[in-house]
Amino acid sequence: MNETQALEGLWASIGHAPWPVVIGYVLVALCIGWKGLTEGKLHGQAKAWAGAVVGMLVGVGSSMALDADWIHAVVFGVLIGGTSTGFWSMVKQTIPDIGKPSEPPGPMTTTNGMVNVGPQTPYDPPQEPPT
Repeated sequence: MNETQALEGLWASIGHAPWPVVIGYVLVALCIGWKGLTEGKLHGQAKAWAGAVVGMLVGVGSSMALDADWIHAVVFGVLIGGTSTGFWSMVKQTIPDIGKPSEPPGPMTTTNGMVNVGPQTPYDPPQEPPT
């Protein structure tokens, strides 16, 4: 849904559609306006939070604009917000091990799991004691 479709749907729904549909169009229009106002101005943690919240609000608003039940709209919004880039960057900051490679093996191990104890010497068969 682009800006003109959101505004046309909002104007068409006012006075003719049930209020949840109007509220859904208002949410989507506000999110589009927010994106236009903050494009390139948010950084770091603020950008992550804004992306997650706007994702949730767009999910809720678009579901409500399609005349869905409010509980389905909220669940859909949470699912959409959970797939946003901002949400996953917050998860990576909270749980630092996600997305990082595992620790390399120690100096005494090989890739097949066997331990090298020291330098290898050629095999000397046992010698007979001198008589």
